[in-house]
Amino acid sequence: MAPGFDMQYFHLSIIMNRTLRRAPTVGGRPAADKKSTMKAEVTAVHTPMMRQYLGNDYVLFSGFDEMSGQAIISGADGAIGSWMNLFGPAFMKVDQALRDGNIKLAHDFTRVFCSEITPIMSRRASFMSLMHHGMKLKYGIDLGPGRSPFHIGDVTFTDDQVSNLIDKVNAAAEL
Repeated sequence: MAPGFDMQYFHLSIIMNRTLRRAPTVGGRPAADKKSTMKAEVTAVHTPMMRQYLGNDYVLFSGFDEMSGQAIISGADGAIGSWMNLFGPAFMKVDQALRDGNIKLAHDFTRVFCSEITPIMSRRASFMSLMHHGMKLKYGIDLGPGRSPFHIGDVTFTDDQVSNLIDKVNAAAEL
């Protein structure tokens, strides 16, 4: 987090139903005495609404990795997500390519990324097992034991499976 920035985390239902309706406002928008950062887990379709409501006093991050391109096109300043831990360089390259007008790269990357992670995300234990294995294999980082219910030890991946996934996603980002 950048110095001088407050981080606020919201889910759209919380924003619309409670939090922002009760927040102090100036000109109909949440009052911010300094630049604030918001991670909003909203779909890309809601990002323009959030940007219009919040104005430029907030840095708005999407909370969905698989929709980061759509969120940026829709007005988000960036994205924060779990998969970005494993694929940070790929996401950063695609983010910049999109901002530079290379829609094809962002489109192709999103299609490959989503097709690769969908089977893993269908079971939360697969995601956590893969993330642990991938971070260790790619960066040498041991994430330590997970906590239930997010880390259930009955799903395992081989080095080859994890390496192949990393290679496919990185190739889609032209890394």
